[in-house]
Amino acid sequence: MSVTVVDLGGGSTSAALERAGSDGDVLVVHESPDRLEELRGMFDSPNVFFLLGCAEVLPLPDASADAVLGAASSDEAQRERARVLRP
Repeated sequence: MSVTVVDLGGGSTSAALERAGSDGDVLVVHESPDRLEELRGMFDSPNVFFLLGCAEVLPLPDASADAVLGAASSDEAQRERARVLRP
């Protein structure tokens, strides 16, 4: 079964790739377009996708991820984490 792992901020992309495995997807979410470009250069993989957004308002549908990695401790970020995680 394919796994989808969200990496908040791009600091856990290597760990997210390991967790997703070869057939899973990694969704890197960051609020800076410049940082997303840097990360694209570091992780040139067909299963890594880069999304502009922030931990408090994730650009993902409900129940769309199997794991969310990265430090985001605000109440809003915790609600978003719970919203996007699959049951």
